[in-house]
Amino acid sequence: SYPNVQERNSALRSVLDELPVHNRATLESLFGYLHHVASFSHLNFMSSSTLAKIFTPFILRTPSCNLPIDTEIDVLDRLIQNSNLYFG
Repeated sequence: SYPNVQERNSALRSVLDELPVHNRATLESLFGYLHHVASFSHLNFMSSSTLAKIFTPFILRTPSCNLPIDTEIDVLDRLIQNSNLYFG
């Protein structure tokens, strides 16, 4: 676990940087779009946390995953809210 936000951001960026170029580009497009959708949450009721809850099982869950689902949702929420920080 990472005690502060900077360490969590750095660790997440490191993982993303290790992805193959095409996989990273796909995630960049997806999270950029989800960020755009969340920016209209006052109209569509789809906040970043709601989107994270919907998409986590499809993006992060694997049979061998041993992280608590709440942790995975938090990671996706962070990626949606800060897509420009991680992919920009």
